[in-house]
Amino acid sequence: VTTGPLLAGLATSWTPAEALPASRTYEWEVEAWRGRDRLDKAPAPLEPAAHFRVIDPATRAALQQLREKSGGSHLLMGLAFAHAGLQADAQREFEAFAKENPQSPLPNNLLSSLGSL
Repeated sequence: VTTGPLLAGLATSWTPAEALPASRTYEWEVEAWRGRDRLDKAPAPLEPAAHFRVIDPATRAALQQLREKSGGSHLLMGLAFAHAGLQADAQREFEAFAKENPQSPLPNNLLSSLGSL
């Protein structure tokens, strides 16, 4: 478990002093304190853990190249992001795919499958 620095005042972001190693998934939480009193915590105790993944440069380049060649296909990019373990990006693409194809059950099936990845 690694902890970051305390942020003062109205700070809304934090950048690590060194780049995080790629190809790893990280878990984060944030606590808001006033003096010795903890005001809030995110995610809340009963909510699922919050994760993010740092992808390696080769995967990042491949995803960028695919985006340039995909012709704006939300389905293709959603599948590529899901394969790379980038669930939030995949979800965003599948939601856009669902808006483009409101009659198709495929987008909703893909969105529900993200929870099992």
